[in-house]
Amino acid sequence: MIDIKSKEDIILLVDAFYKKALIDPKIGYFFTEVAPLNFADHLPRRYNFWEPILLGKATFKGNPILKHLELHSKSPLTAAHFERWPNYGKRPPNHFLKAPMPPKQLIAQTK
Repeated sequence: MIDIKSKEDIILLVDAFYKKALIDPKIGYFFTEVAPLNFADHLPRRYNFWEPILLGKATFKGNPILKHLELHSKSPLTAAHFERWPNYGKRPPNHFLKAPMPPKQLIAQTK
């Protein structure tokens, strides 16, 4: 295991999330059908979203709540989706990266 110390570690974390989430039968279709992502644009935003949470660097500008509300208007997001979503976000730190904060705090910030 390595500590999350850099943007490169965040890239590894985010890329691992999408590798799993895209093929997930419960949530994958959000990324591929409901709101198909342009990953060249989307991934750098996700890296910047996690940077202040994991490294304390203010690089993110945006409103993820608004984006999820827009997504919900296209295809309803249910509790089951949100229970599934954080699983992919927390597995990478627990499996191959050590987060600089306790896992409960990390998970709380993703809800």
